[in-house]
Amino acid sequence: MLTGIFGWRFDYEEFLFGLILALALAYLFFRLGPTLAWIREWSGKQARWMGDSLTAGATDRFRADLLTRAQTSHIARSIFALEEVLIPPAVLAPSPWTDPLRTEPVHEDIFGVLPNIPDWTAMAGLYRSPRIPLEESLGGGANLLVTGEPGSGKTTALAYLALRAARHDFASELFAQLTPVWIHAADLRLDRGATKDPLEPLIQAAQRSASPVVASRLPGYLRVQFRQKRALVLLDGLDEFPPDALPPYAEWIRQLLDAYPGTRIVAAGPTQGYDGLASAGLSPVTIAPWGEHEQRTFLAQWSSAW
Repeated sequence: MLTGIFGWRFDYEEFLFGLILALALAYLFFRLGPTLAWIREWSGKQARWMGDSLTAGATDRFRADLLTRAQTSHIARSIFALEEVLIPPAVLAPSPWTDPLRTEPVHEDIFGVLPNIPDWTAMAGLYRSPRIPLEESLGGGANLLVTGEPGSGKTTALAYLALRAARHDFASELFAQLTPVWIHAADLRLDRGATKDPLEPLIQAAQRSASPVVASRLPGYLRVQFRQKRALVLLDGLDEFPPDALPPYAEWIRQLLDAYPGTRIVAAGPTQGYDGLASAGLSPVTIAPWGEHEQRTFLAQWSSAW
């Protein structure tokens, strides 16, 4: 041991012990380098797997909640599911385009004579006017405003789309990847903050109808779906508002489509006063009324399920 002029001491034994220990640790880390790298990689994979599992679990629970809500959206929900009595919805085919400068061809049947009156469709049901299945009307890329009188089946049409989308039950691969978000217009809080991010009011509305476990994970999950252009917004209840209350919803729809292009929207709306909604990007289509065939089929299915 050496003692310096300032009182410090140099201990050979401690110095050698520390040097040997440092060399041993350096050698150990050198030899264990690949093992430590493997441990880090394995830990990262486990963390990613746990994150994916949690996301998948939230996704499954979200779809299960949506299926339950859709299957119970009818008056006899305590007895049977909606699908047991469901008649696939359709919309009336648009009237053929006419040129006022040319003579119209002679109508070959009653369908060419009957006018398409969206707010009075009884004759269209009686005479079986041409119609298009609702899911096929989405094939052209249009966002739809399904119009009809109260009780005409608009909410059931949204439930039908929710069921099919939640199960990826579409013939087209494009629609098979869509994630349905079914909300009611009354649950949207369209204050000034909605202009900053139009997705925020939608997420909050979706959380109100979700279970507590799903609601906590909805914000992150839904934001991913909208960024990846896989969202199908099913907006119910616009027909329950007076015409002067619709402009804020029309503006919100326009902002949502501008901020998240590729988003698909199907909304249930009124038969009149929807000019602002059409200007926002929704194409009005009329829900097809039932004829005798649909009525008989429904009664038979209802009796069988009962």
